[in-house]
This record gives sequence, structure tokens and C-alpha cells, in this order.
Amino acid sequence: MGRDAVEEVAVADDTARRRRVFGIRDAIILVLLAGLVVAFWQVQAMANERDDLSTQLIAERQARAATELSLNALKYQVASGKLDSEVHKTIIDQRIVEAQKQAANLQQQAEDLRKEKVRQANCVTPKSVREANGL
Repeated sequence: MGRDAVEEVAVADDTARRRRVFGIRDAIILVLLAGLVVAFWQVQAMANERDDLSTQLIAERQARAATELSLNALKYQVASGKLDSEVHKTIIDQRIVEAQKQAANLQQQAEDLRKEKVRQANCVTPKSVREANGL
């Protein structure tokens, strides 16, 4: 009996020691797993935040591009309007000059025609007398 009792006590001590070792080992594993879960959660949160920031950046870039396009279109419209008004002004000025030249030409032709008609009619008018005398 003595030997069996000693063996039982040794087995009981060994079992108790194993339970404590497994208990400590289990606790360490549990702490490491918890740390791993927390680290994974933080990495996941950072990845989500990065994705959100990336989406916001893309949206801001698109908005900026749209704003720049609108601004360029407005600049084009203003420049086009200014160019159109300058072109119209130039065209009108050219037409006025042409009309003045044509009016002067027609006036000269009318005067020449009047002189020709007076000469053909052999009519003496006060104006024809003055022109004949060089006055």
C-alpha cells in the first residue's frame, strides 16, 4: 500500500502540475489569440479607412476636374464672344468703308452723268457757265 499510495500521490502531483501548466499555457494562448484578433481588427479598420479616403480622393479629383472643365468652357465662351464681337465690329467697319467708297463712286458717276446730259442737251445753266469759266 505504501508504494501504491506514493504512486497515487506522484500521479496526483503530476496531474495537478499538468493542469497548472495547461492552465498557464491556455491562458498564454488565449492572450496571444486575443492580441492577434485585436491586431487583425486594427488592420481591417485601417484598410477600411484607406478605402474610404481613396474613395473621397477620387470624388474630389472628379469634382475638381468637372470644375476645371466648367471654368475652361466659360473662358472659351467669353473668349469666343469677345472674338465674335471683334470680328463683327471689323466686318461692320469694312462694310462702312466699302459703302462710303461706293457712295463716293456713285456720287462721282452721277456728277459725270449730269455733266454728260447737260453737254448732250446743249443746255446752258448757271453752273455750266461757271464750270466753263473755271470758277
